[in-house]
Amino acid sequence: MNEVLKNASNKSALHGTPEVQQLATLLSSTRDTLVNQTTRLFLNFDLIFQELLPPQN
Repeated sequence: MNEVLKNASNKSALHGTPEVQQLATLLSSTRDTLVNQTTRLFLNFDLIFQELLPPQN
């Protein structure tokens, strides 16, 4: 995916088309969404485990 974004950001005539720029934007947005959802998932796991595990002294 990084290769696609790298190529899409290239300003050459081949890679500067609106379609490729739209694809790069969509991929970037999708990546950001997945990262945010994964972060929330792990934070939720952390909260669940804190409730389930006894405190360590």
